Amino acid sequence: MNADRMAESPAKKSLYNKAVIGTVLINIQQTPLDELCTIRVWAKIDDAFKILCRELNLDQFTTFIPPTWPEGEVFEVPYDKNGHFSNTEKTVLNLKIGAKVRICAEGAANEGATGKIDAVRGECWTIELNEEKKKVYRVFGKWWIEAALRGGVKQLPLVNI
Repeated sequence: MNADRMAESPAKKSLYNKAVIGTVLINIQQTPLDELCTIRVWAKIDDAFKILCRELNLDQFTTFIPPTWPEGEVFEVPYDKNGHFSNTEKTVLNLKIGAKVRICAEGAANEGATGKIDAVRGECWTIELNEEKKKVYRVFGKWWIEAALRGGVKQLPLVNI
C-alpha cells in the first residue's frame, strides 16, 4: 500500500545514508518496521505529542493557521540550472501550463524524465512525464515554491528544460 511506503521508504534510505532522518515510529503495537526506524516510541500518538508539546513549550490547543502559498506561475529561485541550491546563482522556474520540465532529483526513480506542466489543480500542478516509454502524471505541490523561494531545500525535484 502507498501509505506503508511513507514509512518504509525513508527507513530503508536512512540505512544507506540516503535520508537525513529516516522514520520515526509512534505506536503501542509492534510493527514490521520496528527494526528499520530511526526513532521508535512505544506510546499512543496523543500521549507522545502531549509530551512533545510540553517539552517544546507549545500550547497543544494552538489554532492551526494554514500556510499561504506564493501567487503566480513563474518564480526566480536561488538554485542553479540543475536544481541545486546556490548562494550565487538564480534560475527561473516556469510552471505555466505547457512549460517543459525535467526531473532532477538525484536518486529519484524517475530522475531525468522529461515532460510538461499539464494543469493547475488546487494547491498543486499536475505534470505529464515520459517515464519508461509511457506517459504518467505526477503532482508538484505549491509548498515546493514556498520552500524554493527561501532556499529551504538542497535540491529542487524538477527544473525547466
